[in-house]
Amino acid sequence: MVNKKQGRRQTHTEKPQKKHMKGTHGKMKFIIVADIHFGSPNNSGFSMQNKYTEQAPEILRALSRAAVEQGAEFIIHAGDMITEGTADEIRRAAALCGSLDVPFYHVLGNHDCIPEDFEALWLKLGACFFPEGTLETTLIRDGLRIDLLNNRWGEDSGRYTVGKPFCSRLEQKQFDRLRAGDQTLPRVIVFHSQIRPAYPRQTGLAGNIHAPTDGF
Repeated sequence: MVNKKQGRRQTHTEKPQKKHMKGTHGKMKFIIVADIHFGSPNNSGFSMQNKYTEQAPEILRALSRAAVEQGAEFIIHAGDMITEGTADEIRRAAALCGSLDVPFYHVLGNHDCIPEDFEALWLKLGACFFPEGTLETTLIRDGLRIDLLNNRWGEDSGRYTVGKPFCSRLEQKQFDRLRAGDQTLPRVIVFHSQIRPAYPRQTGLAGNIHAPTDGF
């Protein structure tokens, strides 16, 4: 949750009077989560802890209740909502997240961009995540600007190919988007790619993975 005036995380226990109520004293709140990975078995990927993917629906409903109780206006998911990139995974994610008590926005991660037609699939089956009708969204709430951007993953496309190195980057049109509009507002920019690799102490694997492109 973000206090836009002070720029640091804060926790409040005040109960809202109704759903989607703004935080008190001019503070706008929202929640960011990432890497739900619908479709992933509990024993796949990193070995440091269980994924609890079977409990994802229960966890998300609890998160939605907490958002309402804390007066958070919406939830942002910062990438990798699904695992294999299938249409069924997108349908499942949209059915659950679209039924929560607060708006739920999504930034595409590499696993969300596996199908050749990933952009069309997300706009068709996951339209609830993209209220502007495009895969990138700019939110302006209570004097704060939030830009939701999708990294490009392939050397010559946005698509991610499993087993190939990351080529994580932003394109010129995305920088143009950031330069458009009111530049005086305080801003949060959300995208999936990390600025450093995931280290063995995080993953339990033998070496670094998911290293960003040089200069990113």
